[in-house]
Amino acid sequence: MQTTGSAPGIYPNITHEEYHGRLEGVSNSYLSRLDKCPANARVKQEDTPNLLFGRAFHSYVLDGEEVFNKDFAVVPNEPDFLLNKNTTKYKEAFQKFKQENARKSIVSLEQMALIVNMFIAVNSHPFAAKLLSQGVSEMTILWEDPETKIMCKGRPDRIPAGNKGVIVDLKKTADASALGFQRSVVTYAYDRQGGMWQEGMKHLGVEIDHFVLIAVEDFAPYRVEVYDLDDDFLKRGNDEFHRLMKLESECRKNGNYPNYTNAGANVLMKPAYL
Repeated sequence: MQTTGSAPGIYPNITHEEYHGRLEGVSNSYLSRLDKCPANARVKQEDTPNLLFGRAFHSYVLDGEEVFNKDFAVVPNEPDFLLNKNTTKYKEAFQKFKQENARKSIVSLEQMALIVNMFIAVNSHPFAAKLLSQGVSEMTILWEDPETKIMCKGRPDRIPAGNKGVIVDLKKTADASALGFQRSVVTYAYDRQGGMWQEGMKHLGVEIDHFVLIAVEDFAPYRVEVYDLDDDFLKRGNDEFHRLMKLESECRKNGNYPNYTNAGANVLMKPAYL
């Protein structure tokens, strides 16, 4: 296992900023944008409140409170911060707080309460707690796709101790039921993420047999379920990974990322419910 650099390997110490800002490689999120239309992959991604919350949630659950506090600052539960946000006193207090934590991402009291409740819920699930009780969080994997010669990257949430053929990923969801979360797997291409990472690890000498998703709802009672994607689901995801890698390769060779997916006309069919 390698520890530094940008050559193919498994790296435990690459920061979130390095991974997203400076580390070259095609990721699953990049492929999701490419799939909408190639030009979408080239649009600079802004840091949205939802993305910030996801990072904070993952950090608190996977890395622990000490690491979380190095990267995130929670708005204090003090009188000035409980005032209406349009008041001068609140604005002055918040501005001072931001300046004192200039290198950190700001998390509101409401967001922190939600993160803690979701953390408690995950740890109350026997199997989810066991999966997250040991191992390494957010290791970066880098590999070259043999077919296109394009570098790929991934950042699995947790690889359990001993690397026992398992990758674990933590997902916030609106519906943790089997049917509801199955839709989320397709909508957000979690199967492609699993198939992509499974292949990447194989190229790095590690066989992955299970891609396990911990789904936790972001509202009371914060239902938690654990799902192990079956082989057919992962194969579909791997096929989608290769389809989009070929598209990325073609765009690079042509020097063109079109803002459409079909150069002709699509047939729009009447929906069945009409």
